[in-house]
Amino acid sequence: LMRAGQSIPSAGSHSPTPQLMAEAHPDKLKTLFYTSPHGKFWYSPGAASTGWFFDVINFGFADILVDDWKAFYASKGKDDRGGFAAQCNDRYVTFGNCDTFLDAQDFAADPVVKELGLFNPDDLKRDRDAAMCNVYGRFFQYLGNKVKAELPDKKLALLIYYGSKCASLDPRWKLPDNVELFVCDFRLPSKILNPKERRGIERLFDEWYEACGGRPIWKAWLYGSRNDPFGRALLPEFAAEVPKALGSKLGRGGLFYDHIGSEELWHFFYSAYALWKIQWNPQVDVDAVIETMFTDLYGTEAGAWICRFHRELKEAYRKSVVAGTDIDARLPVGLLADLEGYLAKAKACLQPDSVEMKRFKLFADWWPKAF
Repeated sequence: LMRAGQSIPSAGSHSPTPQLMAEAHPDKLKTLFYTSPHGKFWYSPGAASTGWFFDVINFGFADILVDDWKAFYASKGKDDRGGFAAQCNDRYVTFGNCDTFLDAQDFAADPVVKELGLFNPDDLKRDRDAAMCNVYGRFFQYLGNKVKAELPDKKLALLIYYGSKCASLDPRWKLPDNVELFVCDFRLPSKILNPKERRGIERLFDEWYEACGGRPIWKAWLYGSRNDPFGRALLPEFAAEVPKALGSKLGRGGLFYDHIGSEELWHFFYSAYALWKIQWNPQVDVDAVIETMFTDLYGTEAGAWICRFHRELKEAYRKSVVAGTDIDARLPVGLLADLEGYLAKAKACLQPDSVEMKRFKLFADWWPKAF
């Protein structure tokens, strides 16, 4: 867990499981899940994660959740009504919203929202995802105080994600001191070197820092690339820029890097290794770590060609995506031809049946499809 950049114990991710909550409380579905003023009910039996939405406007849901947590602990985990075992432990209880995003038209006309002024169109000027910031700020404040009163030995770990991504700027909804935040931002680390995006990232964390009364954000959730093979292989190496950018606003809970599936991880083992080194020392020279590894694995001659391959590819990717405006890599065709040549020259340095050749194939097999 520590090498993978998670806190010990794990907390602050997706919890509770909506299906299990629905099964545990079939008579309270309208309290658990949201119904819009237009009558849409976000209850989705059979769905995995999307289509559900916990009713974070209704404090009755928070009361049920706290009662279920209390039953979970009183039974030593045997009475688990929400799949709590994965994200609740002796230090933390966890709340993380469902994989569903509500637009303003889905909740702005809600009577509670209108009465309390929880929807402020000006919030959308600072971030397109900020529509529900006051709704969640109010809910998090209530839930945190409820946990403090009824589970005083636990902290409340919150997944800050989707509709809850942005902090409330309304002073009514400051968070209690038993709340810890796990903040997700899809721009991390893929846009961390883009000046405009970096300012937006820093502002997001600054606002949560203020909402917490000047306490650091506990953990940051970083994302790999789902579809771009260059990003899948290279983005972990930029993770060190995140604590450098956020400084004292980021606490020591860790950087969780979401590879978005890890089935090909072995092909870019070098960047995963660098990512884990970064957890211990964000100032580490990532390129030096990787080039030392390549020399050790492939020998001086072949290793030099693989180091050159990696260096030139990473620099082009940095300019195109991480410091640029592209979503996926846009690399010059001439560069790809050069990179293929470097791989061919590295291969020519190795004996066909050697362990170095086996290691080379593990590295090189990733790139033909990417090119």
